[in-house]
Amino acid sequence: MVGGDNLNANYGYARQAVPNRLRQHQAAEAQAQVTTTEHQLATTRRQRETLTAQHAEREHTLAEQLAALTTARTEREAEAKARHQAGQSTRRVEQQLAHLDRDTHTLTARHARCTARFQTQTRNLAARQAALETKRAARQAALAAIDLTQPMFERDLEKDQIMADFQAAFLNAHRWCCDHYFTGEWCHLELETATARIYRQRGRVAYRAQRVDVTLAAFGYRAAHELAEAACVRFNAAQVHDAAGRLIVMAVAPFEHCVRHL
Repeated sequence: MVGGDNLNANYGYARQAVPNRLRQHQAAEAQAQVTTTEHQLATTRRQRETLTAQHAEREHTLAEQLAALTTARTEREAEAKARHQAGQSTRRVEQQLAHLDRDTHTLTARHARCTARFQTQTRNLAARQAALETKRAARQAALAAIDLTQPMFERDLEKDQIMADFQAAFLNAHRWCCDHYFTGEWCHLELETATARIYRQRGRVAYRAQRVDVTLAAFGYRAAHELAEAACVRFNAAQVHDAAGRLIVMAVAPFEHCVRHL
């Protein structure tokens, strides 16, 4: 904490330009939708082309079959006429003509059914193609509406992490003091309260070759002063050294130097 707030609130956030990953993801999804619709549209067109080709082939086959039946009927009619003129029986020829008529009717009816089915399938595919074309246009418009050039910035949160690390270190140090050095009510103080009542206490530090003497100013109330003296005694008993190997000795100025008394 700096002045009761974090570093970013005091000095502002640093930021840097970065790709707009959200817009890129949206554009990729929109492009995938467009591609899917185009594949569906291409499949529908191929289906229509296949149906049209099959129908044209059926009509060509029917025309050949009807032409063959017509030729056969013409021959049978000529034969029937010749036999009738010769006074011969025409029963067999009449049966053949009836059979040719049935074949012609069967082929014509079958073709009519195929044509009706072809027309229904063609209408359905045409409707599906129109719907897909509308969907493709809408998805292409949605894709075009995504602006990938819009700037996007990312905040540098390193200062937040530094402050979080410091605060965690302060809290751990405070808990250590509560468990090992403090007595009485000081054992149960929260970090914020302990900072105001203990850790901001004025004092002086004297560095020597083998030790560091830390002398705190007298506390304003006798009870707090006695708790501080007890904490110094426990701290000194622990024989704490600094990074240079010097012994740290804590003390509190005499209480009679304080102007406030309970």
